[in-house]
Order: sequence, then C-alpha cells, then structure tokens
Amino acid sequence: MDTKTVIITSETVKTSADIQKILDQNRSAETEIAFREGEYYLDAGLRLGKEHNGMRLRGEAKVRLIGGRRLHGWTVAEDARIAPEARGAVLVCNLKENGIRCTGEIASRGYNRPVVPSHSQLFINGELQSLTRYPKGDGFLKISGVAEAEHDEWGEKSGRLEAGFYYDDDRPMRWKGKDDLWVHGYWSWDWANSYERVEELDVAERKIVNAPPYGNYGFKKGQRFCFLNILEELTEPGEYYIDQRENLLYFIPPGEKNQPGMEVMLSLLEEPVLTVENGRDITISGLQVEGTRGNAILVENCAGVAIDNCHIRNIGNHGVFIQGGKGNQVVHSTIHDCGDCGV
Repeated sequence: MDTKTVIITSETVKTSADIQKILDQNRSAETEIAFREGEYYLDAGLRLGKEHNGMRLRGEAKVRLIGGRRLHGWTVAEDARIAPEARGAVLVCNLKENGIRCTGEIASRGYNRPVVPSHSQLFINGELQSLTRYPKGDGFLKISGVAEAEHDEWGEKSGRLEAGFYYDDDRPMRWKGKDDLWVHGYWSWDWANSYERVEELDVAERKIVNAPPYGNYGFKKGQRFCFLNILEELTEPGEYYIDQRENLLYFIPPGEKNQPGMEVMLSLLEEPVLTVENGRDITISGLQVEGTRGNAILVENCAGVAIDNCHIRNIGNHGVFIQGGKGNQVVHSTIHDCGDCGV
C-alpha cells in the first residue's frame, strides 16, 4: 500500500491541539506526517501511542518545535531597584501582554534530588542568557560560619540545614526585594550541589536560613555558594530577571537594544514536547526540538522507535528520555545544552 503523506504548515496550525488533532485523525501504519519548514510554538506536549504504530513524523528543511514563546513589546525599565549604572540599559517586557499568564519558577533541585522541570530560561538567537547572580560569572562567596554545629557521619563538624549559615559580604545590604531570592551552593562537598530558596536573609547578622526541602548534607565553613535572582544585580548584557509577582521580565540585551530580527525566546512548557508511549515502529526525523523546561522527547515502554537526524537544544531536563521497551534508538542527531542529560 502506498504511503499517505499529510502536510502540516505553521500557517494552518496555531496550537498544539491543532497538531494533535491531525495526528489522531491519521492513525495508520502507512501514514507520514510531514511538517513544512517553519516555527511551531507548542502550548502543550504532543503525544503518540499504540494507535499511531508505524507512523512517521518528519520535518522538511528547518522545522522547529518550540516549547516556549517569542517575546515582543520591550520598553526601557524604570523600576527604582535597578542599579544606577544600569539605568537606561535595562528593558522590561510585560509577559501577560505576550499571552503568558505565569512562568516556571526556580525549583529546589540538585544532587540526589528528584528531577523537576527547570525554571523559565531566556534565549537570544538560540543562546542561553544568564539569570542574575552575585557574585558575577563563575564567582562564589564562602560560608564564613555555621549555626548549630554538629558532627556528621564522617565525624566532621557541619551546621544543621534548618539553622542556616553565615557569610561575609556587604553586598546584600543593597537589595530591596528578597521575596524570591535563591542560593546555589556546594554546601558540604564539592560534588554535591543544590539550589535552595532563601527563607530568611539577615543582612545585619549576615546570616541565611534556607526554606525546606533542604540539601542532603549540612553546611561546612569554607564551602562556596552564590545568590541568584536579584533585580539589583541586573547590570551586564545578557542578564535577565523575572518578577513572578508582577509577571514582568527584565533584561539587558547583548549588543545594541532591539536589534532587527533579534529572537527573544522564553521557555515555558513543563511536559515533554513529544511523548511516545506504548508505541511500535514509529520514526521521528528531521525535527529541531527546543526551548522547553522539561524533556524534549520521552519514549516510554516502546519498541522500534527511531529518533533520526534531529536537532535537540536548549532543554530544561533531558534531551531524550527512554524508559522501558526495546529496540529504540537515537541516531544521526545533535543534542546539546540540556539541563540534566543528553540521552
């Protein structure tokens, strides 16, 4: 029997539901779904199951399945918290006016912790931008002391996670907004890091108490950490900050402001862009999957699923997650810039 080819174009489908409807209306082992070149912004993940056995999904030329949203409508920010040296350079975007009701918040995650979707990340022309932090770049502060010290299972002194730790720096005294302040640290060992929300910041005592859940080990003097998500530290090109309460995104663009054709993308989708569950002999080829907070492609309890000649990038968790099944493969594909793992 001849293969039936169904064409999808970015002009004729506007939502994930539009694409899913086409997939479900053409359930046949002799069906090929061909995406014409274009950008497909997904507001929900696409799903294939046993009813799609034998189906082939392929992209023609450059097909982008995007789990985020392109942002428009930038103005110069006038928030009083912006550092004096950055005033006039910081742009702000109203996310609600871009059809975004809420974004993915930073989550407590790290070594030996459950994998959870990443926070919403900003990409310019496909390049990841930097969430504001202090110190800048690869710098870290040192834990100067611990509260309620005790001995750990190795007989070394460490501070109780519930009690917090001390630092030695005056910079936090400048920060007015501390409602969504985070820290990233290697609290006890250089191989065990985690991201934690700050519950209490006492700038007079220079003390931090994190919110539960905590990391797996106590605090040790001399270990390193940094602060994250601070509007007052938005001072350099390529940095951004999201005000969750007001649904605003602040950003200093790299190079000139509002460059013609500059693509500003925010990752939003939490579920996989494409899930294949209990399927057989399904081929996915020629697609570029990107800009999502979760996994790009999830293959679960399948047989003979082939991911061929795909480009997977800018993913919050895993590029491809294969769980159970047999004879599944990822070939001739490029996978990079994934938050947790490639395959």
